[in-house]
Amino acid sequence: MAAATRPGAPLTARERETAALVATGLTSRQIAARLSISERTVHAHLRAAFVKTGSRSRVMLALWVGRQNSPTSARHIAEKQPG
Repeated sequence: MAAATRPGAPLTARERETAALVATGLTSRQIAARLSISERTVHAHLRAAFVKTGSRSRVMLALWVGRQNSPTSARHIAEKQPG
C-alpha cells in the first residue's frame, strides 16, 4: 500500500470531492459525468477514500463526510480558533 493511501492519511482534493458527491447520493456514473472523468477513475478515488477513512461502504463514507462537515467537528472548531 502506498504511503499516501494508508489509513488516516488525508484525502486528496479529488477524493474529497468524490466522497462529497457520494454523500449527496450520486452514483459512480453520475459522479464521473459531473467531474468529467471515467467511472474507473471514480472507483479508484473511492477505494483510496475508503482506506484513508476506514470506510467499508459508500454509506460509511457519506457518514464520514457528514462528520467532517459538521459544525461541531474538530476541523470546524479549529478553523474558528484565532491565530
